[in-house]
Amino acid sequence: MKKKMAMMCIAGVMAVSLCACGNKSTQTGSDAAQTTEQSSETAATQEIASEEETKVSERADYVALADLDVDEYVTLGEYKDMTVQAAKTEVTDEVIENYINGNMLTTYPITDRAVEDGDLVTIDYVGKKDGEAFSGGSAEGYQLKIGSNTFIDGFEEGLIGVMPGDTVDLDLTFPESYSRNQDLAGQAVVFTVTVQNILESTDYENVTPEQLELMGLEYKTKEALWDAARKSVEEEAENNYQTNINNAIMDQLVSDSQFTSVPQPLVDEEVQNYNEYMEAICVSFYGCDLETYVTTYYQMTMDEYNAQLTEMAQETVKQYLVIEAVARQEGIEITDEDINKKAEEEAKKKAEAEAKKKAEEEAKKKAAEELAAKAEEEARKKATEEAAKAEAEAKAKAEEARKILEAAKKAEEEALKAAEQADSIQIDLTQPAEEGKLPLAASYLEKYTKMEKSGKSLVDTFNAITVDQENRNVCMMGDHGFGLTSVGEDFARSFYDMGICKAKTIAKIKAQALNKVKLADAMSKLAGGCMVVENAGLIAPDKMTELMKLTAKDVNDVVVILTGATESINRLFGATGDAKDKFTHQINMEGISTQDMLAIAKGYFKQQGFKTDDSVEGTVKNLLMAMESGNIDRMLKACDEAMLKCDDREKAKGSSRKYLLSEDFK
Repeated sequence: MKKKMAMMCIAGVMAVSLCACGNKSTQTGSDAAQTTEQSSETAATQEIASEEETKVSERADYVALADLDVDEYVTLGEYKDMTVQAAKTEVTDEVIENYINGNMLTTYPITDRAVEDGDLVTIDYVGKKDGEAFSGGSAEGYQLKIGSNTFIDGFEEGLIGVMPGDTVDLDLTFPESYSRNQDLAGQAVVFTVTVQNILESTDYENVTPEQLELMGLEYKTKEALWDAARKSVEEEAENNYQTNINNAIMDQLVSDSQFTSVPQPLVDEEVQNYNEYMEAICVSFYGCDLETYVTTYYQMTMDEYNAQLTEMAQETVKQYLVIEAVARQEGIEITDEDINKKAEEEAKKKAEAEAKKKAEEEAKKKAAEELAAKAEEEARKKATEEAAKAEAEAKAKAEEARKILEAAKKAEEEALKAAEQADSIQIDLTQPAEEGKLPLAASYLEKYTKMEKSGKSLVDTFNAITVDQENRNVCMMGDHGFGLTSVGEDFARSFYDMGICKAKTIAKIKAQALNKVKLADAMSKLAGGCMVVENAGLIAPDKMTELMKLTAKDVNDVVVILTGATESINRLFGATGDAKDKFTHQINMEGISTQDMLAIAKGYFKQQGFKTDDSVEGTVKNLLMAMESGNIDRMLKACDEAMLKCDDREKAKGSSRKYLLSEDFK
């Protein structure tokens, strides 16, 4: 019985492993392998994996496992009497209950009691100062924990005792030390807040059928919920057990076998495949090459990395050899039919899981819609009662607005008349600005000036260069991944508009590429322009010395802007002392906060002529949370894409309105 069980498990391991090996096996399983991978990988990783698979199959040096005499490399141990041990998770009542509480039960809305301290509530609110809504003071469907001190003093306390569906006005005052918006510090405001509902949570022990329905779950009783959870936990435990068995069999097969050597072509192929895959990942998700990623994130040299990778590849090839040796010795053949059947089973499991998830989401949506309909009806009744009062107030405000409009129209007419009579006025946009402000020609940089820590340094640096144009080179340093290249490009554009650069040409280049080009030819073509170097800390010391000579004012007259991680640029300056003297203007961009990024985005929208509302601000905040902290380049790219969607949408309507909506960022 042990023999039979061992052979069955070995065959199972081979069915999975040979699929994973693809063309390395004597069987044709690459299509099924791809299908199996697609059931578990993300879309982005699928694309990269597919590209890399194509590259491998087309390589001239590709070596297939089927072309090798495996007996030359491995002598199998006695595997037919093999026994292995594998741990299996015990499915206890405690495990099932923890699964229910952590994965199946959610919050549910209630409307039959007033708000209490500690409640999670859903609210709509509008903040006004002197009767006018202020930026960042409004939101809809916001979830707030009462007592969390998320809002200013008095806001959360003012909602205690309010019934869902009711609206209250909160007369509050911002603290004097409020730093997020200096215009609001110490100012009196009014928040109009509507409590939509109270979100309550429960656990399996206390959950009721009514609560299950409000959560939108398909399970109407605790028993049905328990049975579904038990089934899921048992399936997960069994899958983990089978995986542990397969891993134990493979480990034992390799351990009991003797290897004379490991075919180096297969090892090299594994290393190359992995490196090509990682290169694509680094470019797509981190915006850098593999070497930069390894040295930055792994904190090791490429030699150390390659040594470890080679060792891992050798162990993988050993597994391939053992599997192939067993297959040939036992006459086991994994056919296309076997592989396709396995793939179909995996696809069916995935489809069933997705269908179940969709059904649960639709049930939750239906429950939410019913609750919203009830709240809408209550709101309609309340609106009817206040309609007469609102109509009278609206008439009074309309009359007041008419008078204001007439006065504004009259003022505009007088201004136009005065302008017609005035002589032509020449404004020099290139003159240095007053302290703390940018010249008018430096409009590209305006969006960065609201940054709490770096904004002032940026303004001071630009104005210093305006006054003393002998020292024009700039170094911008920050944390890795900040994406300072966009800031550098905007500096370069402003330099041309100010006449600091004679030519409009701007060259953007990565340090790794700079190390490989013939600088003499490149600088002669760029004469009078500006060069922005990305990841500047990776410039070779000798290249840095050559760059400073060729960009000098009396040679090619090129302004150099370095951007990159603080630590790496300091290392570069340490290795090239003379070069550091050419960069007296250094801007530290470390510690860029989410609020800073939001300020840059809002400034960018304004610069491009786009308007937003408070809901868009919340959407942008969520967008920033999904990015690397402080990545300016990536954030500005997302803003460009949103503005393009807005233009396309309005163009389709025959409109030229530039008004961003939350949907433009999805």
